[in-house]
Amino acid sequence: MALLNPFGEDDDDYDCNFLLDRNLTMSLGCQDAHRDPPEMKKDAFWNMEQAQPLYSWHSALRHINFFMGSAALQEKEEGGMKGEEITMVPHPVNEKYMNRNEPGERRPTVE
Repeated sequence: MALLNPFGEDDDDYDCNFLLDRNLTMSLGCQDAHRDPPEMKKDAFWNMEQAQPLYSWHSALRHINFFMGSAALQEKEEGGMKGEEITMVPHPVNEKYMNRNEPGERRPTVE
């Protein structure tokens, strides 16, 4: 359950943009390092066609509804966001770390 909502169980702790940005950055970093792969070593799952994930006895007996996050039961406020225009822009921290500081290199804003 911690992977679905790692910041807590409150509705204000539900933030996926940071996780998506971090995972994209990490995966692109892994792709950039493809010229130096680690040495392959045999492990306990080497001869298996498809390895199955292992769980402790206690955690294997727990029932978890994986598709229901803590924000699923929140009710929408009346009036809320009707008629308001939302402008999507790149996060300045992402721009800083992705070396896209030149105005011509930045991603365009989306309206």
